[in-house]
Amino acid sequence: MFKFFRYTSSVRSEEGLPSLRVFNPQNTENTIIYAWILKYPDDNKVALPSVHLTKKTRITLVGTNIKVRKERAAKGCIVDLSEIHWTQFPSKDAIVLKIEFAAKSNHNPLKILHRNHQHHHRRHHQPEEDDSEI
Repeated sequence: MFKFFRYTSSVRSEEGLPSLRVFNPQNTENTIIYAWILKYPDDNKVALPSVHLTKKTRITLVGTNIKVRKERAAKGCIVDLSEIHWTQFPSKDAIVLKIEFAAKSNHNPLKILHRNHQHHHRRHHQPEEDDSEI
């Protein structure tokens, strides 16, 4: 399954959110996810493991009103681009999907970064023992 993609997001309303936040929390009604597909998949399908569908989830091709077929997967969802003719893509460099009403998620990417930083810091910055006599 194809894995050359990145996510970003926006919110419909900033009400109740910190103005200096580093990421947008995934809220079904408020958050819009954008999946940037950086290389067209050979089998026309892209697995999006962090995107979980709801009954209301809508996925469209950015810059168009073209709806993209989707299905649930063991992890996240799979989108199928096979029904979209190549002339309908606004860009040939990257495909951007607009994903609305995806399931709520409490994932905090900063916790993973913090945990990885602590692990790296402990491994590479062990305090040196002091062999000097007092």
